[in-house]
Amino acid sequence: MKVVVAIFSTPAWTLDSRYVAALAARFPDVQFVEARSQEALDEAIAGAEVAFSSMIRERSFANATSLRWIHSSAAGVGATLF
Repeated sequence: MKVVVAIFSTPAWTLDSRYVAALAARFPDVQFVEARSQEALDEAIAGAEVAFSSMIRERSFANATSLRWIHSSAAGVGATLF
């Protein structure tokens, strides 16, 4: 399983790299990919089954052919309703 984690938006809405590393250590069979920019997210989301991001945009979603779950850390998801 591939999980992409966006860590480039508002700090309150992202996971610190330390937590991503801790998740990777706890779940060694899961590939965690950190996306540090919108462009990186656009690329990394390809093949991902899970995305942890409040920044999924239509152009990213077009590459998300395997995506099964979007977990938004933001209270509102209006930007994701395209």
